[in-house]
Order: sequence, then structure tokens, then C-alpha cells
Amino acid sequence: MALIGSAYTDPRTGEGLFHLALFVIAGFVTLLIHELGHALVGRKLAGGEHIISMQMLGGQTQSLHARFTKWTRIATVFAGPGATILLYILVSALIYVLAGSINANLVSFFIFLLFIQTLSFWWTIFNLLPILPLDGGQIMAELVKSPKKAYTVSYFLALVVAGLTYFYFGSMFLPIFMCLFAYINYQAAKNSPY
Repeated sequence: MALIGSAYTDPRTGEGLFHLALFVIAGFVTLLIHELGHALVGRKLAGGEHIISMQMLGGQTQSLHARFTKWTRIATVFAGPGATILLYILVSALIYVLAGSINANLVSFFIFLLFIQTLSFWWTIFNLLPILPLDGGQIMAELVKSPKKAYTVSYFLALVVAGLTYFYFGSMFLPIFMCLFAYINYQAAKNSPY
């Protein structure tokens, strides 16, 4: 999160370092709410135990002893992006309400809300891409009968997204991430029997 946040802030100044810390906290909150969406809907629809682990570049919710059907699994996977888009809507409404009354005491809180708004929006868009292991890829894999096809689609889409984000944003972070996904999916497609 600090690497991504350094594009929004200047960590060489005290104020910039403080804003970077706000960005990292906003990222943690956004990721946690995303994973809570998976866990709460998973528990409601399929029972079992759901364990959230926060990792370097995101989070993961593991479902133990859950009884998923195809559609309850899709609903559980979609609940993560659903939670972050709901967060985006709520924070956007709060920003709208507070926008007219910002004073010096609320500036840092307002910046924190803007970070949550931005991260929740882009995290939702990113996660709904039909690229494994992202949520959109998991939904696609549930709908496609062939794991080989799901991995192949993920492989090609990851390469396309890598190219587009490099040329559009000029940053290397997301293209490297997408190339890693492309490699993982290429290997999985090569080893998949059907």
C-alpha cells in the first residue's frame, strides 16, 4: 500500500508522510471490508468457518467446512466487491455532506475519506476483472466448465490489462502485477487436463 500511496503523496515531507500513513490505513480498511463481505455472506449462505488473512498485496478469506453450491459460491465471491462498492457509495455521500463544512480540523479526515473513496472504487473495478485469482476470475471459473479455458482467458486478459495500464498510466506497478497473473495462469492452463 505504501508503494501505491507514494504516487498520491510526497513521503519526503512530514505532511506527505502523514498522508501516506493515512493512505495505508485507508487501504487496510478497504481491504478488510472487502474480505468481511466475503466472510459474512459466505457464513450466511454456506455455513462453516471463514478466516480472513491480510497479506502483502491484499487479503484472502478461506472458507472451512462451508457447503457451497455454484450460486452460493458466486454470491460469496461477489460479496467482496459488493462490500467495497457499498463503502464507496457511503463514503461518497459522507464526502458530499462534509464538503461544505471543511475546516482546518477536518482536513486530514477529509483526505482519509477521499483515499477510502478512491481505493474502494478502484479495488472494486480491479477485483471484478475476469482474471484468476481475482474475484471476477473466480466467478468466471464457476461459470465456465473447463478450468483450462478459465486459465487461458485469464492469461490473455492479464496480458491485455498489463499492456493497457502501462500505456495509459505509464506506471510499472500494475503491469508487473498483471504479468505475474498471466504467468501463473499460463502455467495452470498448460497443466490443466481439460
